[in-house]
Amino acid sequence: GACVAGCAIPAGRQASRLAMAAVSFCSIGVGWWLGQTEASAAFNECVQSGEIVREALADTKTRTGSYPSTLEELGGALPCRRTLRGTLLTYSRTADGYSLKFSDWFMTHEATQEHAFVGHK
Repeated sequence: GACVAGCAIPAGRQASRLAMAAVSFCSIGVGWWLGQTEASAAFNECVQSGEIVREALADTKTRTGSYPSTLEELGGALPCRRTLRGTLLTYSRTADGYSLKFSDWFMTHEATQEHAFVGHK
């Protein structure tokens, strides 16, 4: 048998452990890649469709007299969704309106009730 970390391990067992390590490594890599791909797609959707959320917020304000407490109160499907982590959009109601933003590793896009999304690093 082979000796790993001072323990005698039969060759067949060592190969099995190496195979399990390789499968684990590949699974982590594939999971990371899928997560990054989904996050990138959600970010791009925000860039293309973020103004739809601003329009829905304005409609709600016109209809009810105030902005909602949460984006979920708008009803319907929000853009920029990720499977496990929800939407990239961050919303907070302020004293005079709201703040809406989304970001990735490099860019943050911010909007308010008065200003469309503006991206900055």
